[in-house]
Amino acid sequence: MAVQEFGSGLTRIETARDLGIDFTLAPRQSVEVGIDAVRNLLPQLWIDRSKCARGLEALQDYRYTWDETLQIFSRRPFHNWAAHACDSLRNFATGHDDELDDYKPPPPSELHFSPFT
Repeated sequence: MAVQEFGSGLTRIETARDLGIDFTLAPRQSVEVGIDAVRNLLPQLWIDRSKCARGLEALQDYRYTWDETLQIFSRRPFHNWAAHACDSLRNFATGHDDELDDYKPPPPSELHFSPFT
């Protein structure tokens, strides 16, 4: 759903396009589908450790909360400082075109980041 600004009557997309910014909206997906999309996308990405340090910290701090009473994790990720950065990556993962699908990552010896360590 495109948000319409009260003052101008234009959607944010129309305002951006008027400013020369053209982009494609990611389809609305559940958070769970988006998280799976990020998990599938991560092996295809090169991440610069120094330039993306704060983003990597956000990925490491993105988590579900534990309900001690019910002894289960929450259904939605915890909304803290990391949520916005991770939501951005999630939106990219669900909305990117398929150019990355044909991309070949560098040999493992050149990679310096693993989301699993």
